Amino acid sequence: MTEPLQRLAEAAERFAARLPGAAANRIEARLDSRHGMPALCAVEGVFARLLPAGTAKELVWLTRTPEARGDRLQLRAYGDDNALLAEEVFEMAAGDA
Repeated sequence: MTEPLQRLAEAAERFAARLPGAAANRIEARLDSRHGMPALCAVEGVFARLLPAGTAKELVWLTRTPEARGDRLQLRAYGDDNALLAEEVFEMAAGDA
């Protein structure tokens, strides 16, 4: 796995580790990255490994604008009644990738 993909996967791993037990019913990941589908797959792989099998996953690869720089991964976890349990944004500058 390349370094940028590894860093995005590590951000997802830290987020998943913060979640209390099986409290999350749904995970949302919104990725704005030039690394595209491989990066989204790396994030999904972390969630498949660390979260209970029944956790719904909404994975979105955003269309980049020409002026976009770096990578941005926005993660949210929702519990019962769609209540927001946790939210985190990971940004990696263009020079870091």
